[in-house]
Amino acid sequence: MRNTFPWPVMKLKDLADRVDYGLTASAEADSDGPKFLRITDIQEGTVDWASVPSCLCSEMDRVKYALAPGDIVFARTGATTGKSYLIDACPNGTVFGSYLIRVRPTCVVDPRFLARFFQTSYYWQQIKRSSSGSAQAGVNASKLRALGIPVPPLPEQRRIAAILAKADAVRRKRQQTLDLADEFLRSAFLDMFGDPVTNPKGWPVKKLLEAFVTDRPPTKCGPFGSALRKEEYAETGIPVLTMDNIVGNSFALEGCLFVTREKWEVLSQYEVQEGDIIISRAGTVGKMCEVPRLGMPTIISTNLIRLSLNPQVLDPAYFVALMTYCRGRMGILRSGADGSYSFMNTGILRDLRVPFPSQDEQARWRHLVVTMRSGMSNLLLNYATLEALSNSFLQGAFRGRL
Repeated sequence: MRNTFPWPVMKLKDLADRVDYGLTASAEADSDGPKFLRITDIQEGTVDWASVPSCLCSEMDRVKYALAPGDIVFARTGATTGKSYLIDACPNGTVFGSYLIRVRPTCVVDPRFLARFFQTSYYWQQIKRSSSGSAQAGVNASKLRALGIPVPPLPEQRRIAAILAKADAVRRKRQQTLDLADEFLRSAFLDMFGDPVTNPKGWPVKKLLEAFVTDRPPTKCGPFGSALRKEEYAETGIPVLTMDNIVGNSFALEGCLFVTREKWEVLSQYEVQEGDIIISRAGTVGKMCEVPRLGMPTIISTNLIRLSLNPQVLDPAYFVALMTYCRGRMGILRSGADGSYSFMNTGILRDLRVPFPSQDEQARWRHLVVTMRSGMSNLLLNYATLEALSNSFLQGAFRGRL
């Protein structure tokens, strides 16, 4: 990597005592063995250690694969490939699984500083370059050892890490408030409609296709292959919605790609209208949100499905909440060996059986959601601003701009 940083660039292999793969073992819920950290235990950058299972392993493996504070683990497969997690603390003797890679920094680099580097665009650019020709950017021990990392003096590393931690703490407090609001909506949904499996309210259960619109195709996968190539995206123009537009179960305009108006005219069959639902069918499968009025033509990208419901039969706000708050109960998504989900498709949606509550109850739900989101709009705006500032700090920190 050509050095464009204000400090020397060193290879990770010279900054780490270990870059190694984890233990191949099976999780045992009732085992007396050590805690066994897996990819699926790391959710949104946190670990609930109480829910991490144990495993059976030899005394030699306990020593060889034991995690320690300051270690950084990387997902080497699945939807979170390349993402990392800093071990601040963990139960004594915790070992890590084979789908993870551990980096143990030497004393010349602060683990908090190094962990922040692995969140920057500079890290991801190197990973993507090393994956040239592959269908998906991936990581392995060799790629990690070869990474170039700017290394300021230790006092500067600690100063940068402390500033970024403070910025992140403010952002997290906003996120906690948003999470509380979402938890309220989850509780309110279950109170109004009941568990969709036991259906205590006795709502009619029908196939989702009975709520499909009839004036246009009710489901549509995004354009495949040569229909929309990467080089056809533009700096500005007609928005192309992506999975990044789905934040929680809400819509965020940030995250769009763009195509020219000429290209949009070719792809108009993929257009999205107000009230349509967009659903991710790869990566984090099943994420969804309702699209609001945008005031401009908009299409979906390859990894999205557009679902159009008749709101007089099934309100999109109700369906999104059902599939978000009761996702596990609906049982339509299968989990793979690495914890990632299988693909979503239009056939699954068509044949899905869901409760159809009364129109009055659906209208009450929409009113509650609209009222809550109206009250939270400033907080959402502040959170988006904090996200942008936090990312700006992160990228600038490694250019010596903090």
